[in-house]
Amino acid sequence: MSPSLEFYDKVSNDLPIKPVATKIHDVTGIAAVELDQSDKHDLVLKYFRAYIADLCQQFNGGHPG
Repeated sequence: MSPSLEFYDKVSNDLPIKPVATKIHDVTGIAAVELDQSDKHDLVLKYFRAYIADLCQQFNGGHPG
């Protein structure tokens, strides 16, 4: 059996993530980790990218990347 992360509820309560639990061979583990409020993170990143692109255009900086 391959090693996996064990799922501890108390440890992950204070973190801004939510584990996606799975059960393999009657052992509870974590299949994936998702950020809480990931839609808000995506929105903030899009606004930040647009802001940087706007600054580059205002100062004739060329491509922002």
